[in-house]
Amino acid sequence: MHPVTELLIARMDTHPEEFYDIPDEWAKWERILRFIEQRAPNEYALLDAKLQRIQLDGIHQDVIKKLCEGEGEQE
Repeated sequence: MHPVTELLIARMDTHPEEFYDIPDEWAKWERILRFIEQRAPNEYALLDAKLQRIQLDGIHQDVIKKLCEGEGEQE
């Protein structure tokens, strides 16, 4: 694994909110991630797997929050 991939995965571990579909936060990493996607697809596959996990975890938290708040319940 390339050191930049290791650094990004470590950052995803410590600051997952920066990678969970928040436009302002995501923007600072998007250029780097797109470059890796184009130039090093095998490395990007590792990052993409981590991104998917972060985003699924974020969606899970959103669903739990909505259920606890009663959003989406039909009367």
